[in-house]
Amino acid sequence: MTAARPDHPVTLIVRKGGELAWLGHLDLARAIERALRRAEFPLRFTEGFHRRIRMRLPEPLPLGVGSDAERYVVRFGSPVAPAAVIARLEGRLPVGLQVLAAWAGEHPEALDAALRLACDAESAEALAAALAALPPAIPGWSGSWRALDPVVPAADGGGQVVLELTAPAGTRVSVGRFLEALRQAHPAGLALRSVTRRVAWQSQDPSLASPAPFLPAPPGNEGAGSTGPASTPP
Repeated sequence: MTAARPDHPVTLIVRKGGELAWLGHLDLARAIERALRRAEFPLRFTEGFHRRIRMRLPEPLPLGVGSDAERYVVRFGSPVAPAAVIARLEGRLPVGLQVLAAWAGEHPEALDAALRLACDAESAEALAAALAALPPAIPGWSGSWRALDPVVPAADGGGQVVLELTAPAGTRVSVGRFLEALRQAHPAGLALRSVTRRVAWQSQDPSLASPAPFLPAPPGNEGAGSTGPASTPP
């Protein structure tokens, strides 16, 4: 019998924004995979002719939806310090992807963790009208939603609001179906300029363990990488 191969997982906390919000789920994973290969880590690979890095991906988000922090679990063949992962990925990721933190071990987000979406619409009036018309129970969509605050008007006539989506225990809400229902709730169709998933991931506060309250997006982190400190997961 072949001896079990070593497995040393590290969880990467990755922010995606800017134009990369429009990159597909698997394309984002390939961008991270290429950066890991270029950094020459002792990676674990799948078996077969088309070997891929052994990496656990987060739940996919719809095209155009950015995120403050998505969790990718990468498996290494020998121990790698989380701080070294952050440092060696610096400058190897495309602009719009940023490693915010790295945790030793496997720490995927809970399947039924609440989601918060920061929505920016072209019209504050249309956004408020769509929310007023959107029913609490949306046909074909399992979950519930609520607006945390009233729509905030912008100087250019647009509007922003943060919505919280929750799902029954053990299930995941469909962000895509919810956004489609939100757009169709306005008779003329709601035009959204951007949608960003707000995530609380900072592990230094035990109250932020997933599912958890949420924090505003970290400011000024559109760059390619981060040398921020590694942290201990919840």
